[in-house]
Amino acid sequence: AHARWWPKLPDAAHARGFLSWSSFGHVMGLGLAMPNLPAKVHLDAARFVANPLSWLEALDSTGATHATMTNFGMSLVLRAVAENPGRRWRVEHVRKIGIGAEPSSRGTCGGFLACLMEFGLRDDALILGYGLSECGPVVGGGISFSADDPGDADTPPQLDRPTSGHAVRIVDEAGRLLQEGDAGRIEVCGPTMTTGYPGDDEATEALFTPDRWLRTGDLGFLCDGRLTVVGREKELIIQQGRKFHPYDI
Repeated sequence: AHARWWPKLPDAAHARGFLSWSSFGHVMGLGLAMPNLPAKVHLDAARFVANPLSWLEALDSTGATHATMTNFGMSLVLRAVAENPGRRWRVEHVRKIGIGAEPSSRGTCGGFLACLMEFGLRDDALILGYGLSECGPVVGGGISFSADDPGDADTPPQLDRPTSGHAVRIVDEAGRLLQEGDAGRIEVCGPTMTTGYPGDDEATEALFTPDRWLRTGDLGFLCDGRLTVVGREKELIIQQGRKFHPYDI
């Protein structure tokens, strides 16, 4: 059971429902396939973007105890709530909100947490994670986001250590391991990785390193074993031999 695709899923004894607005082909949307929850609610992504308050309404009306969200989604919810002063939603029953799919900023996470705490959300509800549809969530689930975490509001927050059975390493362009604190390419391995893309041998070969670690295409660094994601490899800017990561800019 420790090697399941999403190792820290809530079970039926500790959850009443799971809410997601991600597509079913996305690492977060695939969570709706879990068999052990009494209720699974999918909010259409287009509906959410058009009306971000529909996510809060769904949490309130369904009583879902677990949900997913992205940095982009949090910013939409924050803006919509600010534009609708006086409206209230009950979310005190929500235990965990998994944040992922894209790099998050401390400022957005802190603002989102403070906003929902006004409606009863517990202060340890935000769980920042990392993963791909090709490997499932490989980081997160153990450490909650705290508004007191050090760092600038616009920089990516520090995530968790790898989930059970998984490993993360950071390498340079030549595949050499980097020291903690040095940013480079994120590679992962574990029991939940895909074996490849059916019918596309070229893409499958490019996905894996010779020692069968999965190339994520993301950039990040490790500190005390905890991952920080700073951007995508193709977003790296090289000027006059100097490398600039998105979070630096």
